[in-house]
Amino acid sequence: MAGNYMDAPSDRVAYDRDGSVFSTIDNVNTVIGHPTTAMRAMNAEGGGGYQLPNNTGAFAVVFPIPMDVSAVFMYWQNTNGVNWQTSKDTTNGLDGTWTTQLTNAASPAALSPQYRQLAQLEQFSPSASTTEVRGIRASAGFSGATIRAFHVYAVPSATATKDRLVFWHPTSDVKLTPTYFDWGDVPRGTSEDRAFRIKNLSTNKIAKGTVLYIEAMVNVNPPTQGMFTLSDNGGSTFVTSLTLPDLAPGATSSVLVCRRVIPTNALVSVWTVRMIADVNTWL
Repeated sequence: MAGNYMDAPSDRVAYDRDGSVFSTIDNVNTVIGHPTTAMRAMNAEGGGGYQLPNNTGAFAVVFPIPMDVSAVFMYWQNTNGVNWQTSKDTTNGLDGTWTTQLTNAASPAALSPQYRQLAQLEQFSPSASTTEVRGIRASAGFSGATIRAFHVYAVPSATATKDRLVFWHPTSDVKLTPTYFDWGDVPRGTSEDRAFRIKNLSTNKIAKGTVLYIEAMVNVNPPTQGMFTLSDNGGSTFVTSLTLPDLAPGATSSVLVCRRVIPTNALVSVWTVRMIADVNTWL
């Protein structure tokens, strides 16, 4: 079903799960690292967000692999303009060479549904400085500010390691598009299935003990993650998580199914869940 909100310009990065590092830089260029819980609070689309330390002048996310970046979204209830930069070689958010992508960007007036409106995203013009990116940095008067949401839209660069899993089309030999699991505007009391596969992009490593499950970033009642279940037997039975057989280098899983069942008492809003494929061991 078509929706009233944007098609995502790229994949929304799970930077709170992929080994990225979040740091703030104060007014005398001291770099302060922050925990995964901070990234999780900012990568959500609701909740309290994360409060930055006093005297913060900038914050940055440093990726574990090079990324091709399309856009960012940030909401922080402040009218200060934000400058956005990217770096191909930073290791901590301060060092390295930085290229300015946008200056004096304004924050949206609200978090939801604005995070799903294309006009509210800060889109980066495609260029050499938006590929092979290792870090994104925002600078403004952030002292003591609470970042309610910070989302990054990007995909791994061609030079990034291939030791990873990707969500694959059920019949065609292609990666799923960012919109494949966008269910659109769906009425309460309805259900729908979508088939997919998982592919191991590695050329020499086996993905062992992969667990597939649904995760929500915001806690609501009834929980949104409970509205989605998974099947590995063509839809005969559905469960909340699946353990996949080992995937050899370059191998693709059998066809899997994700089912959404929206209860009649679901909280009406613009919600996001994400599907996680956690590899236990690479061999």
